[in-house]
Amino acid sequence: HGVAHGYELAGDDSAWWTPAGMLTATVLREEGQTQVLERRLVPGVVSTGTVAVWYRVEYAFGYDLAAPAFKVRASPGGIELQVHRPALVAAPAVTRLRYKVLSPGMFTDEKAATLAMYEQAAERARRQGEAMASDPAVLALCEKQLVGFLRNFLQQQPGVKVVPQISIVYL
Repeated sequence: HGVAHGYELAGDDSAWWTPAGMLTATVLREEGQTQVLERRLVPGVVSTGTVAVWYRVEYAFGYDLAAPAFKVRASPGGIELQVHRPALVAAPAVTRLRYKVLSPGMFTDEKAATLAMYEQAAERARRQGEAMASDPAVLALCEKQLVGFLRNFLQQQPGVKVVPQISIVYL
């Protein structure tokens, strides 16, 4: 066994490379929500207003790279990585919160509605991130990160001249 750049090289044939940490891919998205506010003053009289909230969300997706959820095997075409699909690995970071009152209403509380929308942004971002984990674009980004990382790791090893094709197979 030896350690190189924080990664342990193990001697068995089932998993010869065991990462000591988590590899993640980050996705930044601008999100937004619009809410129509209604307040009934008396029967038949309704006051409406509209508020829009925008914010940036940073999503972190990653693979479980601990054995047995991660295996590296030789394949006829090169190297095969066997992993579970990537998942959201941290609570999404919601930043740059901003709002605009699109249409004020009489007796509607746009500021209270905006504060409530700000408070709900983290939960909306978490649900959105869980759904995004299976999005083909997110899968492609995560695969590119993982393959690139393994390729760079292998290229730094003594005696390695050529790194073969690396493919990903989901367990």
